[in-house]
Amino acid sequence: MKSMVVNLDAASIRALASHPVANPLLQLLLDLEFGRSGKSKAKDANSLFRKLLPDDPPEEGTDSASFFNAMLYDPVGSRLCEVLITNSPGKTFKVLYQTLISEKLQSLAKSETASYVLIKALERLNKEDLEQAMHKLCSQMELLVERSRTSVVKCLVERCEVRAVNIGPLAIALKEAYGQNPTERLHKMLKMGTSGSESMSEDRRKQIDGYNPSKAHTSLLAQSMLDSPGTLQDLIIDGILSLDTTSLRRLAKDRSATHVFQ
Repeated sequence: MKSMVVNLDAASIRALASHPVANPLLQLLLDLEFGRSGKSKAKDANSLFRKLLPDDPPEEGTDSASFFNAMLYDPVGSRLCEVLITNSPGKTFKVLYQTLISEKLQSLAKSETASYVLIKALERLNKEDLEQAMHKLCSQMELLVERSRTSVVKCLVERCEVRAVNIGPLAIALKEAYGQNPTERLHKMLKMGTSGSESMSEDRRKQIDGYNPSKAHTSLLAQSMLDSPGTLQDLIIDGILSLDTTSLRRLAKDRSATHVFQ
């Protein structure tokens, strides 16, 4: 693997980062590089990681920062950013987060592409940084819900639980975004009104649900909230308890929502 990288300069390797065929190969090589040698490999000037991010630390204004910023919103290149965030040494990650992610965290969360890079960053934050990130994202919760960025919210719920962060502000933000009424809130969260009318055949309903991945994501968010004891869990339970018999049957038969009911 070393022979594949050592004769290529940084410009040549970076040119592959946005290529739909070459990018997955770069991801695999990075995974192998860190898997075999650990994060200490990042110190090697001839490593793939160091050729992609030669500056240590990769602060704003450096060549590394410019490359990383350019890839953040690229549908292909962002996948490489995810691998870099996941595998970068602690010192490098901290600088990447503080200088290139934290300041535009809300913008990243709203992006269909960059939000997945943000998720990888949230998974590595300590309690203090995670709490700050939570407050920033709570201020944009209504827009995140509107744009179906529920994967970011789900990650936030799970990491706050792991880091023992006070999720009170997050519960309030979710309640405001999805609505005060328990029944309407659950319907909105699980998108139970998007499958069509009650007269629609069951086969047709399942067919449409199969083409609606956002329903699966909101269901996963609701399941994560159920796994978080306290106010987040209550938001879901109160909604379920408020449903009438007809709505409960619909929930039980819905391909995505039924996992919450179970």
